[in-house]
Amino acid sequence: MFVRVAHYLLMAMLILLSFAFGLTGPEWHEVVGLGFIAVAFSHLVLNRWWFRMLIERHSIIQPRAKITNILLLVATLVMLVTGLMQSHLFNLFADQGAGLNLRRYHTIAAYWMFILSAWHIGLHVPVWAALKNRLLLNKPILASIVNGALWPALTVISIYGAFFAFIRDFVHKLLGLSTFDFWDFQAAPFGFFIGYVCVAIFIAVLPALWIKAKTQWLN
Repeated sequence: MFVRVAHYLLMAMLILLSFAFGLTGPEWHEVVGLGFIAVAFSHLVLNRWWFRMLIERHSIIQPRAKITNILLLVATLVMLVTGLMQSHLFNLFADQGAGLNLRRYHTIAAYWMFILSAWHIGLHVPVWAALKNRLLLNKPILASIVNGALWPALTVISIYGAFFAFIRDFVHKLLGLSTFDFWDFQAAPFGFFIGYVCVAIFIAVLPALWIKAKTQWLN
């Protein structure tokens, strides 16, 4: 379990770094992208059982997870292909003549990948709840503090995440209406990453709330 969590954290770090183009520059952006390809491939290998069940049409796969994962896979593939077609490191795949159109498609796919990844995390609430309970096992005082502060903290973080998504023009980027992206990393080097983490948490909380409300309603 902890190996998988470390694997997910590494993937999340690479995703955040890939959005920080103004910090990494084009060359390191491509290196980070290649690292993400490697980790994403290993993620698919670790979860190959899901694809096997999908092919065999097992009913255990819930429709919401199936749709989310398929859309996430499509967005990731489009992002990777359009990235390779603009690559300076791999001139074999590069299509520099496509110019702004490729950049536009790459940005759209990247932001959809980000949103769907966060939604994907939110759909796995039982897994994260089990991990939390395992970490807090035999620690009643700490468990009481964490359980009491969890949802208030998530609420505050989600509010800021929604605000950050608004000022960063997420909707226009998802719809391909804007590709402009600037952040002054000299003035606020950590604000960028904090903001994107808050957006991811905000998106992840939405399906978590949905699952929680549905469970309580059924009970």
